[in-house]
Amino acid sequence: MVIIMRLSLLKISILILFFFSIPLCGQTTEQSPDKIFSKALIDYTDGRHQESINKFMEIINNYPKFNKLDDVFYWVGMNYKNIKKYEFAIQYFYVIIVTTIPSREIPQMEILMGFI
Repeated sequence: MVIIMRLSLLKISILILFFFSIPLCGQTTEQSPDKIFSKALIDYTDGRHQESINKFMEIINNYPKFNKLDDVFYWVGMNYKNIKKYEFAIQYFYVIIVTTIPSREIPQMEILMGFI
């Protein structure tokens, strides 16, 4: 009787763990593009330019309809400018200038391209 009771408690414990772990299995670590954008800006501010570029590129590759895409291209360009990879910086600034994405950053990018 004691053995049966222990087995029943063990089965109940396993079932409880199983049911509580189901929602955890379905969760993903995917973040919203806004969160990635914020983290990328923090990396930029802290001088971690390659990490910032990687996060911004994640947005470009995974969220092509992100509402701040012009800002993403701008900050990728600024990161490249700060690590003195000017040819890449110009490419990212140029993308914004020649595309139809309306941007408040265009005048500043044109000025930066003139200095690079």
